[in-house]
Amino acid sequence: MDEKLEKTGEHGVRSTEGFAVEIQRFGGVLYRDANGEVIIGTSWLGKPSGIMLHPGTLGANGLDQARIDLIIPRAVRSLQHLGWYVDVR
Repeated sequence: MDEKLEKTGEHGVRSTEGFAVEIQRFGGVLYRDANGEVIIGTSWLGKPSGIMLHPGTLGANGLDQARIDLIIPRAVRSLQHLGWYVDVR
């Protein structure tokens, strides 16, 4: 079965794989699944206009690398589905 992403508003996406991603109004991207929720640190990009994700913020909050490796690609796909250019550093 292929993953399907569905917009849940201007800043959110829900996946058929059981996770949701939402851009937070005051910074960060909320990632939520059956294992809980985390905020991914972000910064805004100027040219091209977009969002930079900072995976290091997840490790600093105690997440193991396997979970980070699952979360970041899902967040990138979700944000791209919303029409954002996404960079990861």
